[in-house]
Amino acid sequence: MIAILVVIASSFALYAADPFVGVWELNVAKSSAEGRQLPQRVRETITEYESGLRIRREMVSGDGKVTDQTLYYVFDGKKHPVELGIDAKHTHHTMQFERKGPRAIERKVDHDHGKVISTYQHTLSPDGKAITVRSFSSDDGTGRKYNATLVFEKR
Repeated sequence: MIAILVVIASSFALYAADPFVGVWELNVAKSSAEGRQLPQRVRETITEYESGLRIRREMVSGDGKVTDQTLYYVFDGKKHPVELGIDAKHTHHTMQFERKGPRAIERKVDHDHGKVISTYQHTLSPDGKAITVRSFSSDDGTGRKYNATLVFEKR
């Protein structure tokens, strides 16, 4: 009987939730941005979805604009079209997602069917209580660089 319970418990461990799943809030005091204003507030609710993750992002920008968007991270190595209502300068965006390990995700974004313009590295802390997102971007056409480090804490 004990052997059966051990096998069942081991099976559940193999199918444990993705470590990124949860509700995360931006810690503005621990975050920084070069060339852009930090948002006032960001809450991300991450759930498992088919072959990836579903991220619902509720955000209040630095100038007070409220946005609510849902993104789907699909880890298949392909570019996926996505609507980013926060970027009125471009007509088309795609995102590509890659697992860099159990606690790391890389997200690449391109604009207007062009080259990758932004790279985001999501890293989960060893204790699972914080996600650090480092972004490296340039405004296509101007050459200006935008780098940021956003720290999200689990709620």
